[in-house]
Amino acid sequence: MSRTAIDIDRSPAEVYAVLVDPAAYVRWVVGARRLRGTDPGWPAPGTRFHHEVGVWPLVLRDNTKLVDAVPDERIVLEARIRPAGVAVVTMLLEPRDGGTHLTVIEEPECGPIGRVPRALLGPLVTLRNAWGLRRLKRLVEGRQLVAA
Repeated sequence: MSRTAIDIDRSPAEVYAVLVDPAAYVRWVVGARRLRGTDPGWPAPGTRFHHEVGVWPLVLRDNTKLVDAVPDERIVLEARIRPAGVAVVTMLLEPRDGGTHLTVIEEPECGPIGRVPRALLGPLVTLRNAWGLRRLKRLVEGRQLVAA
């Protein structure tokens, strides 16, 4: 399991809006290459967005399913990168000092990636997620604030 956190100088609602925007994933998730489409009804539980990950010529086409969501508080995704594996990714948003403390917990669920020793896999996933969260922070903080 990997647990990574970051503080973002925007409200949980603003961070959540980016986290439920499938087009944003290719801008902040390390390894994400292209959004191929989104199921009707996204972001309802059980819906998916379809993506490509990797670097040519090793590009995989798969999808990520929204398992559970509580607006402005939590998102649980099932990220698929088969044949490498499937991971459950939980994102917890907490208000903190006028911004958001975001924690990402990633747990391999099945596939070959789940057989990599945790002592090796955990630090690699944490490093990748820390890089991605820095990209997410820049993306969220760089968005224009819209007056309500």
